[in-house]
Amino acid sequence: MITAVKYALRNLANFAGRDNRPTFWWFVLAIYLLTIVLSFVLVIPATGSLILEGMHQAQTNAAPEAVSAAMQARMEGMMHATIWVSIGTSLLMIFLIAAAFVRRLHDAGLPGWVALVPLAINLAMLARMPGQVDRALAAMKAGTTTASAGIYSTPGAGLDLLLGWAPTLIVAGLALLPSTDGPNRYGEEPDDLA
Repeated sequence: MITAVKYALRNLANFAGRDNRPTFWWFVLAIYLLTIVLSFVLVIPATGSLILEGMHQAQTNAAPEAVSAAMQARMEGMMHATIWVSIGTSLLMIFLIAAAFVRRLHDAGLPGWVALVPLAINLAMLARMPGQVDRALAAMKAGTTTASAGIYSTPGAGLDLLLGWAPTLIVAGLALLPSTDGPNRYGEEPDDLA
Protein backbone atom coordinates (compact mmCIF):
# COMPACT_ATOMS: atom_id res chain seq x y z
CA MET A 1 0.00 0.00 0.00
CA ILE A 2 2.76 2.44 0.93
CA THR A 3 4.50 1.90 -2.40
CA ALA A 4 1.27 2.55 -4.32
CA VAL A 5 0.57 5.73 -2.35
CA LYS A 6 4.11 7.04 -2.83
CA TYR A 7 3.90 6.29 -6.56
CA ALA A 8 0.56 8.12 -6.89
CA LEU A 9 1.81 11.13 -4.93
CA ARG A 10 4.92 11.35 -7.12
CA ASN A 11 2.67 11.30 -10.19
CA LEU A 12 -0.09 13.74 -9.16
CA ALA A 13 0.30 15.74 -12.38
CA ASN A 14 1.16 12.81 -14.66
CA PHE A 15 -1.88 11.91 -16.76
CA ALA A 16 0.11 9.67 -19.13
CA GLY A 17 0.60 5.95 -18.79
CA ARG A 18 -1.36 3.33 -16.89
CA ASP A 19 -2.22 2.36 -13.29
CA ASN A 20 -3.53 -1.11 -12.50
CA ARG A 21 -6.47 -1.68 -10.17
CA PRO A 22 -4.56 -2.43 -6.94
CA THR A 23 -2.33 0.64 -7.33
CA PHE A 24 -5.35 2.89 -7.89
CA TRP A 25 -7.52 1.42 -5.12
CA TRP A 26 -4.76 1.46 -2.47
CA PHE A 27 -4.29 5.16 -3.20
CA VAL A 28 -8.04 5.82 -3.03
CA LEU A 29 -8.22 3.92 0.28
CA ALA A 30 -5.40 6.02 1.73
CA ILE A 31 -7.13 9.25 0.67
CA TYR A 32 -10.48 8.17 2.14
CA LEU A 33 -8.83 7.15 5.42
CA LEU A 34 -7.14 10.55 5.58
CA THR A 35 -10.48 12.24 4.88
CA ILE A 36 -12.17 10.29 7.69
CA VAL A 37 -9.44 11.28 10.15
CA LEU A 38 -9.68 14.95 9.10
CA SER A 39 -13.46 14.84 9.45
CA PHE A 40 -13.20 13.61 13.02
CA VAL A 41 -10.57 16.22 13.84
CA LEU A 42 -12.90 18.96 12.59
CA VAL A 43 -16.30 17.62 13.68
CA ILE A 44 -15.55 16.60 17.27
CA PRO A 45 -14.48 20.07 18.46
CA ALA A 46 -17.37 21.71 16.60
CA THR A 47 -19.90 19.32 18.13
CA GLY A 48 -18.34 19.80 21.56
CA SER A 49 -18.66 23.56 21.12
CA LEU A 50 -22.36 23.18 20.28
CA ILE A 51 -22.98 21.02 23.35
CA LEU A 52 -21.07 23.42 25.59
CA GLU A 53 -23.16 26.33 24.29
CA GLY A 54 -26.35 24.47 25.16
CA MET A 55 -25.03 23.57 28.60
CA HIS A 56 -23.97 27.16 29.25
CA GLN A 57 -27.38 28.49 28.25
CA ALA A 58 -29.12 25.89 30.43
CA GLN A 59 -26.89 26.71 33.44
CA THR A 60 -27.77 30.39 33.20
CA ASN A 61 -31.42 29.38 33.71
CA ALA A 62 -32.31 30.63 30.25
CA ALA A 63 -35.75 29.85 28.96
CA PRO A 64 -35.95 26.74 26.76
CA GLU A 65 -36.66 28.98 23.77
CA ALA A 66 -33.47 30.96 24.43
CA VAL A 67 -31.43 27.75 24.74
CA SER A 68 -32.93 26.48 21.48
CA ALA A 69 -32.29 29.80 19.69
CA ALA A 70 -28.66 29.93 20.89
CA MET A 71 -28.00 26.35 19.80
CA GLN A 72 -29.68 26.93 16.44
CA ALA A 73 -27.56 30.03 15.85
CA ARG A 74 -24.40 28.05 16.70
CA MET A 75 -25.55 25.18 14.48
CA GLU A 76 -26.11 27.56 11.55
CA GLY A 77 -22.53 28.75 11.78
CA MET A 78 -21.33 25.17 12.04
CA MET A 79 -23.32 24.10 8.99
CA HIS A 80 -21.96 26.96 6.89
CA ALA A 81 -18.39 26.24 8.01
CA THR A 82 -18.86 22.52 7.49
CA ILE A 83 -20.18 22.97 3.98
CA TRP A 84 -17.16 25.03 2.94
CA VAL A 85 -14.78 22.55 4.55
CA SER A 86 -16.61 19.78 2.72
CA ILE A 87 -16.31 21.62 -0.60
CA GLY A 88 -12.60 22.22 0.01
CA THR A 89 -12.07 18.57 0.95
CA SER A 90 -13.92 17.41 -2.16
CA LEU A 91 -11.83 19.66 -4.40
CA LEU A 92 -8.67 18.35 -2.75
CA MET A 93 -9.79 14.76 -3.32
CA ILE A 94 -10.57 15.52 -6.96
CA PHE A 95 -7.09 17.00 -7.37
CA LEU A 96 -5.41 14.04 -5.67
CA ILE A 97 -7.31 11.33 -7.55
CA ALA A 98 -7.60 12.93 -11.02
CA ALA A 99 -4.34 11.78 -12.58
CA ALA A 100 -4.51 8.33 -10.99
CA PHE A 101 -8.06 7.90 -12.32
CA VAL A 102 -7.03 8.93 -15.83
CA ARG A 103 -4.14 6.43 -15.72
CA ARG A 104 -6.58 3.79 -14.45
CA LEU A 105 -8.89 4.54 -17.39
CA HIS A 106 -5.90 4.19 -19.72
CA ASP A 107 -5.11 0.80 -18.19
CA ALA A 108 -8.65 -0.34 -19.05
CA GLY A 109 -8.18 0.96 -22.62
CA LEU A 110 -10.40 4.03 -22.20
CA PRO A 111 -9.49 7.63 -23.07
CA GLY A 112 -8.77 10.00 -20.20
CA TRP A 113 -11.47 12.46 -21.27
CA VAL A 114 -14.03 10.01 -19.82
CA ALA A 115 -12.93 11.34 -16.40
CA LEU A 116 -14.55 14.66 -17.31
CA VAL A 117 -18.03 13.13 -16.88
CA PRO A 118 -17.80 12.44 -13.12
CA LEU A 119 -15.76 15.64 -12.70
CA ALA A 120 -18.52 17.77 -14.26
CA ILE A 121 -21.21 16.09 -12.14
CA ASN A 122 -19.12 16.50 -8.99
CA LEU A 123 -18.49 20.19 -9.67
CA ALA A 124 -22.21 20.74 -10.31
CA MET A 125 -23.03 19.08 -7.00
CA LEU A 126 -20.44 21.15 -5.15
CA ALA A 127 -21.86 24.34 -6.67
CA ARG A 128 -25.33 23.43 -5.38
CA MET A 129 -24.24 22.61 -1.81
CA PRO A 130 -24.25 26.11 -0.24
CA GLY A 131 -27.72 26.88 -1.61
CA GLN A 132 -29.09 23.57 -0.40
CA VAL A 133 -27.79 24.22 3.11
CA ASP A 134 -29.31 27.72 3.06
CA ARG A 135 -32.68 26.26 2.03
CA ALA A 136 -32.47 23.63 4.78
CA LEU A 137 -31.63 26.28 7.39
CA ALA A 138 -34.53 28.44 6.22
CA ALA A 139 -36.90 25.47 6.53
CA MET A 140 -35.58 24.78 10.04
CA LYS A 141 -36.07 28.43 11.08
CA ALA A 142 -39.60 28.37 9.72
CA GLY A 143 -40.24 25.27 11.82
CA THR A 144 -41.28 23.22 8.82
CA THR A 145 -38.63 20.55 9.35
CA THR A 146 -36.01 19.23 11.75
CA ALA A 147 -32.24 19.44 11.38
CA SER A 148 -31.91 15.80 10.37
CA ALA A 149 -34.64 16.04 7.74
CA GLY A 150 -33.92 19.63 6.66
CA ILE A 151 -31.58 18.97 3.77
CA TYR A 152 -33.67 16.10 2.38
CA SER A 153 -37.03 17.85 2.57
CA THR A 154 -36.16 20.95 0.56
CA PRO A 155 -36.77 21.41 -3.17
CA GLY A 156 -34.11 19.77 -5.29
CA ALA A 157 -33.06 17.31 -2.57
CA GLY A 158 -33.54 14.30 -4.86
CA LEU A 159 -31.34 15.86 -7.52
CA ASP A 160 -28.70 16.63 -4.92
CA LEU A 161 -28.71 13.03 -3.70
CA LEU A 162 -28.32 11.80 -7.26
CA LEU A 163 -25.56 14.31 -8.00
CA GLY A 164 -23.84 13.37 -4.76
CA TRP A 165 -23.60 9.66 -5.50
CA ALA A 166 -23.30 9.63 -9.29
CA PRO A 167 -19.61 10.63 -9.53
CA THR A 168 -18.57 8.07 -6.92
CA LEU A 169 -20.50 5.29 -8.62
CA ILE A 170 -19.16 6.24 -12.06
CA VAL A 171 -15.55 6.37 -10.83
CA ALA A 172 -15.94 3.09 -8.94
CA GLY A 173 -17.53 1.34 -11.90
CA LEU A 174 -14.93 2.52 -14.38
CA ALA A 175 -12.01 1.92 -12.02
CA LEU A 176 -13.14 -1.67 -11.52
CA LEU A 177 -12.90 -2.46 -15.23
CA PRO A 178 -10.26 -5.08 -15.96
CA SER A 179 -6.86 -4.08 -17.28
CA THR A 180 -6.01 -4.70 -20.91
CA ASP A 181 -3.43 -7.46 -21.19
CA GLY A 182 -0.01 -6.41 -22.37
CA PRO A 183 0.74 -3.03 -23.90
CA ASN A 184 -2.07 -0.81 -25.17
CA ARG A 185 -2.09 2.60 -26.88
CA TYR A 186 -1.38 4.26 -23.49
CA GLY A 187 1.74 2.32 -22.64
CA GLU A 188 3.14 -0.88 -21.25
CA GLU A 189 1.26 -2.96 -18.72
CA PRO A 190 1.95 -1.41 -15.29
CA ASP A 191 3.77 -3.17 -12.49
CA ASP A 192 1.78 -4.23 -9.46
CA LEU A 193 2.80 -1.75 -6.75
CA ALA A 194 0.41 -2.98 -4.08
